[in-house]
Parts: sequence; structure tokens; C-alpha cells
Amino acid sequence: MTDDSASASEPIPGEAIVTEEKEDSGPDVRGTSKDPRALDHEQWIVNVEMVWDRRRIEVRVEEPRWNALQIGDRVKVTYKVGKYTGTVWESRIE
Repeated sequence: MTDDSASASEPIPGEAIVTEEKEDSGPDVRGTSKDPRALDHEQWIVNVEMVWDRRRIEVRVEEPRWNALQIGDRVKVTYKVGKYTGTVWESRIE
């Protein structure tokens, strides 16, 4: 029997390709300012596809990085995967 708890919390590094860039302007995007999921500040989101397993991940980045990236760019991404559901947590571009 193996202990998967250590592997679930370790970051997974890999190479990814930028597939899309999105800007979320805050509460108005979802249609109502009363939406509890809406943030009160802008977010810059980059969708990437991992090269080795084709997993698609949304990565939140700072505006200067978002402006510098282009669709098709290769980037190094680190992320963590949830133990039970496989949900991606703490993704970032290095």
C-alpha cells in the first residue's frame, strides 16, 4: 500500500502551450454585482494545455505577463492536483 498524500501536495512541473487569453473585469462580467463569486478586481487568465498529457489548465497571471504572452507560446507551468477529485490547484507560470 502506498501513501498518496505526499504526492497529492507536491507541485507538478511541466511544459505547456498557451491556447487562450482572457480578461475578467470583475463583477459586471457575470451580469450582476451581487454574484458572490465575482471579484472586485480584474483578473488576467491564461489557458494552457500541458504538452505531455494534454491537460487544460487556467492560470491567473499579473497584467505584464498577460500582455507579454501570445497564443502558441511555450511556457513552464507548475500546479498541484487534488487527491480525490483531480482538481488543479495553485497553478502558476514560471
